[in-house]
Amino acid sequence: MAYTAKLANPTPWPVKLDWDRGIKINIPAFGDTTLTMAQLDDFRDGKPGSEAVLEVLNYHGLFVVDSDRPYDNQALDAIQRAYNAKKAQYDSAVRNLTDRRAAAGVAPNEEALEQTLKMQGLITLRDKVATLGEQVKKLTEVVGPVRERQLRQPLDPKRTIFITDPPREFPSVAALTFFLEMPENTELRAKHEAFTKQALPVASNA
Repeated sequence: MAYTAKLANPTPWPVKLDWDRGIKINIPAFGDTTLTMAQLDDFRDGKPGSEAVLEVLNYHGLFVVDSDRPYDNQALDAIQRAYNAKKAQYDSAVRNLTDRRAAAGVAPNEEALEQTLKMQGLITLRDKVATLGEQVKKLTEVVGPVRERQLRQPLDPKRTIFITDPPREFPSVAALTFFLEMPENTELRAKHEAFTKQALPVASNA
């Protein structure tokens, strides 16, 4: 393992981690942030309390980048852990609700249960579980046959959005694809695709 000072977030949601004395670590969706040496040390394995830290990282789908492994392999593992953690949380909450309703003699009512789930914010959690599940499927297709490859591909223009200022480079083609598929990035995706089509003839003549 060759851990870097990069904390990556392969999910569609930005994450703010409480670190120390009100300091938060901000990790953008489908991006990463550079850790200080002190922060990186807190995330290393084997340090007292590291199990609790790892549990937080797993819940959010975050991981410290290992330069010896392809990004998509690490992203798949992290997203799978986040999916498992959030699904377990959702299933447990729903089970507790239905058990309490049954104990109170309340007849099963899907509409009423759905309303309760909405009031408690569990619909949002359920949607995140579904989104993470789709990411797991897509990334599994991407890394499946080459999961054990240890070499990274060289820098590829396919991983970069050039129409932003400055251009934004993503750690993998899949990460860029997930970012562009976000509903709020529809206009950006259209501009990126148009730019890519214009650049293709130039690339083919290079």
